[in-house]
Amino acid sequence: MSVPNFRMTIKQTFYNHLKVLWITFVTTALYLLALWFFQFERGILFIFLGFYVLTVVPSFFLHISYAMKNKGMVCDILPGKICVSKNGKEQVIESTDIKEVIVYKSASIEKGGIPITPMEAYFFVRILDKAGNKCDLTCLLDTKIDKSIRTIGTVPTFVERGMFNAV
Repeated sequence: MSVPNFRMTIKQTFYNHLKVLWITFVTTALYLLALWFFQFERGILFIFLGFYVLTVVPSFFLHISYAMKNKGMVCDILPGKICVSKNGKEQVIESTDIKEVIVYKSASIEKGGIPITPMEAYFFVRILDKAGNKCDLTCLLDTKIDKSIRTIGTVPTFVERGMFNAV
């Protein structure tokens, strides 16, 4: 039986940024709508500002750090290997050289749910090879990177659940 000729090229796109940021936009709109409902009362404003700082502002930090981490990166996912190009350097990781793949994501989006807070929309995949090298692929490259990475073959994959998944 032959392996199908499958190639998936992923990179940061404006559309991927919007797909990750949607919950931030919705949450911000809901905060503003609630503030409008309460007529921007000073006490309510401080309460909402506190919740906003705790739940929404960290997502901006994650978005910037993810964008910087994968800036200029192009990743080709092929059967049996991953080719990662960044700043003119290419790294080829064969599936036989992969020690493990760790998916860092929120439990609320693990089984196809929606994120409760904007920072839970951010997740990444860390590929560790047998030589001790690591490669981080974020959701800004592909919003389904955790599923896309499975096409390389059978490698040990683990899921680490967390609310704030910083790279």
